[in-house]
Amino acid sequence: MSRQKRSIKENNDKLKVQLELLRSYTEHFDSGMIHMALPMATQVRVLIHQTDKSNSLLHQLDLDNKLKL
Repeated sequence: MSRQKRSIKENNDKLKVQLELLRSYTEHFDSGMIHMALPMATQVRVLIHQTDKSNSLLHQLDLDNKLKL
């Protein structure tokens, strides 16, 4: 079964959600909730993890080569 590609708008919306989640997790982490490190790592992986079988969200938006991480 092949995956259906998301539109640019859908990917942009997903990026906004991922960044909002990451921002929220970092605020909680900074306030002392160190267990928030795991969901933070998951959000970062969604944004940047790129393999032959998995395309990062930044890659799907053609932003992976335009941003300095």
